[in-house]
Amino acid sequence: MQPRDKQRIEHILNYCTDIEAATERFGKRYETFVSDKDYHDVVAFRILQIGELAGSLSDELRSMTSEEMNWQQIKAMRNIVAHHYGKIELKIVWDTAMIDIPLLRAFCELEATA
Repeated sequence: MQPRDKQRIEHILNYCTDIEAATERFGKRYETFVSDKDYHDVVAFRILQIGELAGSLSDELRSMTSEEMNWQQIKAMRNIVAHHYGKIELKIVWDTAMIDIPLLRAFCELEATA
């Protein structure tokens, strides 16, 4: 893995950890997430940052790991958050945080130690 990619993977891992810390702090209830603007702002902003980093990974890494991670979908989620924030469905952000982020974190942990 190129040093640049490794650095970005480590940053993505940190943002995944931040999202998981937020869900521990605020609670793992969708109702709480929806009713607390700070909660969904924190999560959405980290998802945006992850998508930005995913878009700057090398083509080589993205193609080598495309079976494990859907980098296009990660980047697309970033675009949704960045350009439609006031209109995004919070359920999508919630599902991303609760389902996709743990998978991405596990992937990044493996890649960061490889």
